[in-house]
Formats: sequence, C-alpha cells, structure tokens
Amino acid sequence: MATVRLDRLTIIPGVRVEHTDGTYKGKSITAASTATQGFDIVGRKKYTDVFPGLNLRYEATDRLVIRAAGTTAIGRPNYDDLAPFVQVDSGANTVSLGNPDLKALKSQNGDVSVEYYLPGKGLLSVAGFYKHIDDPIVAFSRVASGTFGGTVLTNAGVTQPINAGSAEIYGVEVNLQAPLTFLPAPFDGFGVSLNYTRTGGSARGVPNRAGKVDNFLQSKNVASAQLYYEKDRLALRVAYSYRSAYLDTVGATRATDQFTDHNGQLDARASFAVIPEVVLFAEGSNLTDAPWRRYIGNSRQLVENERYSYTVRGGVQVAF
Repeated sequence: MATVRLDRLTIIPGVRVEHTDGTYKGKSITAASTATQGFDIVGRKKYTDVFPGLNLRYEATDRLVIRAAGTTAIGRPNYDDLAPFVQVDSGANTVSLGNPDLKALKSQNGDVSVEYYLPGKGLLSVAGFYKHIDDPIVAFSRVASGTFGGTVLTNAGVTQPINAGSAEIYGVEVNLQAPLTFLPAPFDGFGVSLNYTRTGGSARGVPNRAGKVDNFLQSKNVASAQLYYEKDRLALRVAYSYRSAYLDTVGATRATDQFTDHNGQLDARASFAVIPEVVLFAEGSNLTDAPWRRYIGNSRQLVENERYSYTVRGGVQVAF
C-alpha cells in the first residue's frame, strides 16, 4: 500500500494477496454404515488470489469530503456449507446437503460518497455503490427422488448451496447523524440518527432457471431511525430498524422461491454511570413483538411464522 498526498487530494493504491488451503472430510451413510466408521469422503480446495484496489479522498472544504474507491474482494463459503454432509428428515420428506465443490465468490466494487460534517460532530452523507460478483453462492431447492444418507425418499425437497453464474448489486445510501447541541440545556443532550439504503440488482446463471433471479439474502430497502440522549452520566436510546423481504432459498421456478418476509423492530437502552468504571444499564429488544415470517412464491403462501415476544435485560458493566 502507498499513500500519496497532493494538496487536498489523497490517493491510496494497494494490492493484497491471499492464499487459501482447506481440507473437508465427511462420512458416507449407507445401509452398511456403523457408528464407529471413519471419514471416507475428503475434499480439498487450494487457491491464491490477488486483490488490487484504489482509494481517493478529496477535501473540497474543511467540512465537505468526497471519496471514491475501486476495490476487489473475495467471499469464501461458510464452513458448514463446504462439509459433505447429508441431513435427512424422513417425516418432513426433506434433505439438506453440503457442497464441498463450492467456489468462493469474487467481486469487483465501485463506491463514491459525499460527506458533509455538521457542527457538533454531526454528519450528512450520500453514497452510491456497484458490485459485480462472479460465482455468487445461493441456497437452491429442488424436488428429487433417490437414496439420501441410506434413506429412500420420493419427491423429497432437497436443499443445497450452489454457485450461480454472476450477480450485480447497486444502490444508494443516505445517512444523517445530528447531535442537537443547539437546544438549550438540558435538552442539548438529544440527537437523532437516520439511515436508509436502497438496493437493486439480480443474479444470472442459476441452474435450471432462465433469465434473472432476485439477489440472494438481499433486501431492497433497509432503514433505521434512532433518538438518543447523552449528557453527563446518563445515556438513553430508542431505535427502530426495518428491512424489506429477501430471497432465502432459490426454487426451480419463481413460484417456488422462498422468502423471509419484511421485519421492523423497536429496541431501547438506558444506562447510568455511577462512576466512569461502573455503569448500570437496562435494555429491551423487539418491544413491538415483530414476527419472523417466511413465505413461498408470494406473501399469502405462508411457510412459517414465529413469535418471540420481547426481551428485557439489565445489569452492571464494570471496567478494570
């Protein structure tokens, strides 16, 4: 990495090299399998990647900063997705499979942002981004008959992580952090924080699917709003976060795609510093009892609906 400063412009080019070497083992399950059998399925992946990048920072004024970046990155599969496992639920007629042949996804990224620093340590920023991804990883579901883990199933729902061909993600993010220090005491401890992100894009090259598919695990709308009060030894915060629905399992057709539904959650926290090293706190999460809901095809076709109510906890934080 190098840093070059030209008056108000800072240029940071760099390159990163990463080497990955992984071995994955599993046990094949057949009618002749025993509880003490050893590992007999072995996979290995070994690769080296080079990631160049360029970051630019321009201080237009003392309060206005413009940033731009072109970067490359890797996203390795989850460890449990690489394991060559077979999990069978004969009662539900479903099968989950690992995939030791999964490739790591690679992305090329472009980002640009404009940041304006407000008085009192506040910030207003707008950022745009674009990512092109090769070999994105998705959970793919299909209906199949056969022997899975020594169990014969007919028309079972089989889910396995796979690589699609490519994907693109683009969007814009708006962020506001504003301490309301202009208010008269004691109200000058109040502040607000607002964030909104809108994304678009799609994936291509999903097996047995023509054309575009929604991006995996990607909500189109994500937002949060916080009202806080921080003054002397007291800190109070109320926050609401929201995300729209996202695709969590790719089906053989659009009608069999499975989604996690939209969710909005209210959380709160209060703390009081008895002394700098000892803080009393109380916090509550999901105070509106927001459900966790999944559906297939469209929101009227429910897969599951779970309610967890709210959680409240309190305690003492001690710093040594």
